[in-house]
Amino acid sequence: MKFITSENEKVNKPSNELLFDIKGEQTDGVKDKVYSKSLSVYLGNDKTQNKFFIRTFNNVPFDPLGSESGRQIWNRTAFRQVSKNTFEAYNSYLSTKNKIFWTKTNRGYING
Repeated sequence: MKFITSENEKVNKPSNELLFDIKGEQTDGVKDKVYSKSLSVYLGNDKTQNKFFIRTFNNVPFDPLGSESGRQIWNRTAFRQVSKNTFEAYNSYLSTKNKIFWTKTNRGYING
């Protein structure tokens, strides 16, 4: 049996990253702007952890259909980690344009 003596000897499996565009559809992130992303991180012992991120502006979820959408603010937006329910509500809002999902996104973001 071989023991791992340093961090360099650990086997790091690549993580799986899914990117979503303004329509809430999966994209490669090259041509389209990315509004949300899902990341599966390998923890070892065949365990993975899922992390979810949405795009924010001024520390609130970014509304691509709202009043700030026409401004040149893309370089001031950032990804923030959120819960799975908030992530799903945000992607539902992007795909359906239904304001109830926008309300759920904001509530989920505030509640953490």
